[in-house]
Amino acid sequence: MGKNRPEKVVKTKRQGRKEKQVKRLRIYMGIVAVAACISVICALLLAYFQVFHQTSGQEESSALESTPQWEQNAQELPVYTDDFNLLLVNSYEKLPDDWESQIQSFQGIQLDQRILPALEALLEKAKEDGISLGVSGGYVEASQQEQLYNQYVQTLLEQGYSQVRAEDKAQTDLGKGGYSESQTGLSLDFTSSEENFLSSDAYQWLMEHAGEFGFVQRFPQGKEEATGRKASDSCFRYVGVKHAGNMRRLSMCLEEYVEYIQSQQN
Repeated sequence: MGKNRPEKVVKTKRQGRKEKQVKRLRIYMGIVAVAACISVICALLLAYFQVFHQTSGQEESSALESTPQWEQNAQELPVYTDDFNLLLVNSYEKLPDDWESQIQSFQGIQLDQRILPALEALLEKAKEDGISLGVSGGYVEASQQEQLYNQYVQTLLEQGYSQVRAEDKAQTDLGKGGYSESQTGLSLDFTSSEENFLSSDAYQWLMEHAGEFGFVQRFPQGKEEATGRKASDSCFRYVGVKHAGNMRRLSMCLEEYVEYIQSQQN
């Protein structure tokens, strides 16, 4: 019995060492497994954020990827600052006192000369595609706009409108002097030889291609509450290729888009 005790003690120590080694090994393996999982998770998160960032960038310019013409025109046409492209004038926003238009005659109408390269490129492309487009409307001086507004109010009064209703309708249909898009020199009306412009090939072509040259509908259908003006199928406004693409992607009119840009900046 006395001889067996030392041997039993030695055996127990060896077993204890083995158990400790097994425990250490299990701990190490657990640490390695956890580290591997963390590495995989980090890799997945990195891949996700890379894809998300890339997707976000693609969304910002998705309107430019529909056709190479968008990107090409964005590079070839003049580029202006947002103070110019996103000038907002409506029933609540007066034309800034320091705004200086650079008016030039184009096919019998007055327009800011800075939008002419884009307009000429648009008309040339339409011609190549077999679309006949004319232009009308354009720049109107504030004093002349005010005169048109007052005349329209008087006509409505004669038709039985109250003063308030007549002024509201005149503002919706025309706009007061200094509070009208017509004072910017950046908008115009397109015309077609077809009787119904809305159903014309010219209108369909514009809805598909006008943005490629930086033009958008100024008063689109369904946006009357935002614009404060009745819808106009033929009135288009220059905002630049980049903003035209974004407005098309977001389905926004100019008022909504300007508010959106300001919220992003804040």
